[in-house]
Amino acid sequence: MRLIRPAQALLLSLALLAAGCAATAPTPAPEAPAPSTVGANAPLEHTKSPVVRTPMTEKPLGPVNNKAAQRAEAQTRKATVAPQPAEKPAPAARAAKGKPAPLPDKGKTKAAQPAEKAKTTAGKPPKDLNLDKARLSQNSLFKVSYQPQPAQTQAKRPQEWKIKVLNKAGKPVTGAKVRLSGASPQNGHKLSPASLEATNLGHGYYRAKGLVFSQPGWWVVTVEVNNQGKGDRAQFNLLLK
Repeated sequence: MRLIRPAQALLLSLALLAAGCAATAPTPAPEAPAPSTVGANAPLEHTKSPVVRTPMTEKPLGPVNNKAAQRAEAQTRKATVAPQPAEKPAPAARAAKGKPAPLPDKGKTKAAQPAEKAKTTAGKPPKDLNLDKARLSQNSLFKVSYQPQPAQTQAKRPQEWKIKVLNKAGKPVTGAKVRLSGASPQNGHKLSPASLEATNLGHGYYRAKGLVFSQPGWWVVTVEVNNQGKGDRAQFNLLLK
């Protein structure tokens, strides 16, 4: 039998020694469980209480057999997806989509047409128009009357008026300034001349010559009287043919 070399014998011894150490090494102890977070004084049932599952967090395991609940759920789902009715377009929008709005007649707006109509009807004389030729002035300072010459006032012909002025006591007012003016409420025409001062005839009489009414119809003549710093006016209605 051949002798083992010293180097080989040393390696073999080291290998046998390593194998013996591995066989005799102690097994590691199992890890201890993590300590519970529940306090030492907490009741035992709290540590083992089951998890409560609510309908808000988890759906039921089995199918729902309640028909009323199924119908309510179907109605809710239908209401959420039901289409909303479309809003009807405004009249202005419909007019814009359709034919264009008509233009005002001959350049007159709707606001101007009633105003023009009111202007023409406002000039008509009232049915109870006062045509008296004598009346008190507005502040009752004078009593004024007139007499046309010729007796009937006519349109488009020169007229002469004889005017009489009395005070509150019925006495003639002499030395006053008497002025006439007039216009037609129907057509806006003015008396010609526009303002005429009457001449003093004495004893409370005054004369105005050259009065011309350009158109027939309703006229209003204003007689202004100023005497010793006091002034007042009287208005007379005329219907000329």
